[in-house]
Amino acid sequence: MVPTTGLCPLHLLRQAQAGPQPSSNACPPKLDKYLLSIWELFSNSCVDNLFAVSERRYVTRFSYNGLAGARRPFGALRMIHSIDRFFSSMPAWQLVLWCLVQVLFFGIIDWLTGSELSFAVFYLVPVSVAAWYGGLVATFGLAIAAAGMWLGVEYGTDRAYSAQWILYWNSAVRLVFFCVVAFLIRQLQSHVIAQQRLARTDHLTGLLNRAGFMELAEVLASSAARYDLSLVIGFIDLDGFKKVNDTFGHHHGDEVLKTVGATLKVLNRESDITARLGGDEFAVLLPNTDLEGARTYFGKLHRELLEGIRQHGGSQIGVSIGAIAFAHGPPALDEALKLADDLMYRAKKSGRTSVLVEPPPELTELRRVGG
Repeated sequence: MVPTTGLCPLHLLRQAQAGPQPSSNACPPKLDKYLLSIWELFSNSCVDNLFAVSERRYVTRFSYNGLAGARRPFGALRMIHSIDRFFSSMPAWQLVLWCLVQVLFFGIIDWLTGSELSFAVFYLVPVSVAAWYGGLVATFGLAIAAAGMWLGVEYGTDRAYSAQWILYWNSAVRLVFFCVVAFLIRQLQSHVIAQQRLARTDHLTGLLNRAGFMELAEVLASSAARYDLSLVIGFIDLDGFKKVNDTFGHHHGDEVLKTVGATLKVLNRESDITARLGGDEFAVLLPNTDLEGARTYFGKLHRELLEGIRQHGGSQIGVSIGAIAFAHGPPALDEALKLADDLMYRAKKSGRTSVLVEPPPELTELRRVGG
C-alpha cells in the first residue's frame, strides 16, 4: 500500500481470510457480533501490507512493459489498501492513541468474557500496528501496555493460582512474547523497505530503474493532468557510448555511466525523478517546471554531463537530450514518453551533443482538451 506508499508486511497472501469466530456461548448476544467484526479487521490488518508489496510489483511489471494504465485493486484488495492508507496517514500521536484504545478495548472484552476464553492473541493487533507504522518507543511502549492490561484483567477476575508469583511470571512471559513479535515485525519492515528499494534502483548509478521510474512517473503525470500543473519529461542518450565500451572495455563504460548518474543527482531537486532506463539511456521528470525553466535546466545539465564525461576520459562521447514540456499536464504517460523519445532521436539526427526542449505538438494539446 505505498508507497506509497505506506509500507507493508510481506507479499505472500492473495486475499484476506476471516479467522475463526469467537465462541458466542460465553459472550453477551450483542458482543458476539462486534467481536466478529473486530476479528475481520484484525485478519485484514495482518495481511494488509503482506499483499500490497506484491500488488505494487504487479503494477510495476505492467509499467515496465510500457503500459501507462495500471490495474486498480478490487474487492478485498481495495479494502486492504484503504486500511494501509488509513494507518499511514495518521500522525504519530493519533496512531499511539488508536493503539492504546484498542488495548483498552480488548482488555474490557477479555474481562467481560471471563477466564475461560483467552484474548491474549488479540493484544497483538495494536502491538503489530505500532510496530509497523510507529516508532521504536511507541512499539515497545504498546507491548508493555498490552502486557500490563493482561495482568490487570487477570488480577481483576480473581483467577485462582496455586501461587501468587505465577500471575507475575505469566505476565512477564507475555511481555517478552509481545516484544519479540514487535521486534520481528520491525525487522520484517526493514527487509521489505530494502527489497522495495532494490527492486526500483539501478545498482550501477544509484538512480531509479525503468520500473521505479514508470511507477512514480505515472503518479506525477496523472496528478499534473488532474490539477492542471506543468510537467517536463526528458530523455538522455549517450552518443558513441557503444564504441567507447568496445574500445576501452565495460569497466570504462561503467565509470561513464556512474558519472552521468552522479551529475543527475547533483543537479536535481528533491521533487525531480531521474532514472537509468537501460544501457546508455536516462530519463528525467521535472514536476512544476515550465518551458523556459526546462530549457535552462537541460542546457545546464548538458554542459555538466559533457564536462563530467570528458574528465573521466569520455571525450568521444556526446550527449543528446530531448524533452517535452507540458503546460497543463500530459494527456497520457505513454504518449508523453513517446513524444520525449521522438524528440531525443530528433536531437541525435540533428547533430551529436544536441538539446531539444519543446512544447507538445498542437495535435496532442487538442486531444487532451477534447478528451
